[in-house]
Amino acid sequence: NLARLFFKRKTILEDCARECLLVRNFVHIFVRIIFEGMKVTNISDFRANIRKYIDNVINDNGALVINRGNTAAVLISLEEYNSIKETESILASDKQQSHLFSSIAEMNDGDPIEVNIDDL
Repeated sequence: NLARLFFKRKTILEDCARECLLVRNFVHIFVRIIFEGMKVTNISDFRANIRKYIDNVINDNGALVINRGNTAAVLISLEEYNSIKETESILASDKQQSHLFSSIAEMNDGDPIEVNIDDL
């Protein structure tokens, strides 16, 4: 019973940590957009200035909200998109997620393992 309770608590904590990281990632994106000045345009202006908007998104690594009637789309750079997908990938794998959490715990405990990148 004790082992089952421990495993259940561990599973719940891992699920919570996974959700927290996912939420943290999206909050980070939206906070950056809000505090760095969210850029918003309509579809007509976007079409007329598409090159400028794409260059701005790529160079600023920001986001552009494109309003189209009652809906909208968001344009982000490939770098930002890849960052989001990487986070999703890490969170989808229990093994990678466990490694990430243990690494974070090591850093928080002050016991990081120093590795020279040339030794890898």
